Amino acid sequence: FDSLSCLPELAARLGNLTRLEELGPILIDTSSDVVIDTGAGALSGSALPGAITQEASRFQGVPARTLLPALAEGFAHCRLLAELDLTVHCSDAPSAQLAAEVLLPAIGSCRSLRSLSLDLDATLPMGPLLVTGVARLLSRLATSGEGRLRRLSLGYFWWSEVSEETLSSIRDALAALANAGTGGLRGGLRELAVMYPQDQELGGLDAACAALQGAC
Repeated sequence: FDSLSCLPELAARLGNLTRLEELGPILIDTSSDVVIDTGAGALSGSALPGAITQEASRFQGVPARTLLPALAEGFAHCRLLAELDLTVHCSDAPSAQLAAEVLLPAIGSCRSLRSLSLDLDATLPMGPLLVTGVARLLSRLATSGEGRLRRLSLGYFWWSEVSEETLSSIRDALAALANAGTGGLRGGLRELAVMYPQDQELGGLDAACAALQGAC
């Protein structure tokens, strides 16, 4: 799903895919407008086969950020989703706010997640806002999950401008996830990767290490 032409169909159907176990890689470029390929079978061979539905076609030409609430609602129903590979690109405040307050927290409702790869490609002013959304995601996953998350990859974050409160929230959530277990068996987060910090020259790596210290 690296094309915006597929996202409307995904937004329209995701809530019905309650038995979906794996999704991605998905790229959501919120700075673009949706241009739908209306040809039959546009999603043929994917997890969402068939022609573009009438419900999805209403997103034609709208900013991609308008899909975020529908995607968030769909993720809230994906209780069996175990693997997710998602990239979100944000360069404006309305998109970053929707992602941080709506989309990312909803992913935290996917309590069966075992592997999450999350890349947030954003401009510096939007970066810290998106990281607050990640804190909400991890906190919700830690409280509503079942200790199943084993692998977490966080890519392209702006760490240096994130507030101490947000870093502390991430640290607490990661500690809870690392110590989680299911059915009396030892489980919990076992692999954590911080990929390509955008602000390495501004101390981003130090900030990331501070956030993760003692968490896992």
